[in-house]
Amino acid sequence: MRTYNPNGNVAETNPITQILKEVGFIAFYVIELYYTVRVATFVQKEVRKTSTLLKLCNRPSYDVRLRRSIEALSLHILVHTPKITVSGLFGIDNSLLFGMIATFASYLIILVQFVKGE
Repeated sequence: MRTYNPNGNVAETNPITQILKEVGFIAFYVIELYYTVRVATFVQKEVRKTSTLLKLCNRPSYDVRLRRSIEALSLHILVHTPKITVSGLFGIDNSLLFGMIATFASYLIILVQFVKGE
């Protein structure tokens, strides 16, 4: 494979080096996706815990307005399930990660069948 240096010279690259670069590139984005999904799932769990904690800390000794605010926030979190989405199109959670893995495996099986057919 030929690549060009910034000064315009042609440099030959080893195909193994090129493959390792591509695998590293893909691995980086897979790891980034994994941690993005993991953080989004963690945030959603913590918001659900917050609702439970708000119910527990609502004490009769608090001011009436504070108790009503705590109750309203707790009810809002309970009714409106927290979900992190990408522009409202799809949610970022574990199902996204598993769906992408399943799609990748399906395409890989189809690709292997085409290669064996030739």
